[in-house]
Amino acid sequence: MDELHRLISCRGYRVSEESGKLKVRLGGISNEVVIEKDIPTGLLVVNTSEMRKGLLYGLMLFMGLTIHEHSNGYLSAMIISFSVVGLFGVVLTELKVQKIRELVYQLNKNEST
Repeated sequence: MDELHRLISCRGYRVSEESGKLKVRLGGISNEVVIEKDIPTGLLVVNTSEMRKGLLYGLMLFMGLTIHEHSNGYLSAMIISFSVVGLFGVVLTELKVQKIRELVYQLNKNEST
């Protein structure tokens, strides 16, 4: 875990360790990524929880568009813009986390051999 912490920090990401988990801040509107060790397999796992956030923002976009269809108002514009920015953040997070997933994959591969 210390080696991964060092490797991620060297790449310019802000990393903090809390209760055996690494929390990585990707910067910008990207969401936080958690890296933890899976006890049964002994491998490191990257968790972004982007599926839940994507579903939430998609539901909010649908709700905002439905409100906008029935009444023009500031509320619908606010909900739509918030959900679009959130969905953009989800996509950015998934793009930025690829480098970290590669590092974790390499470390898992080295530990298993």
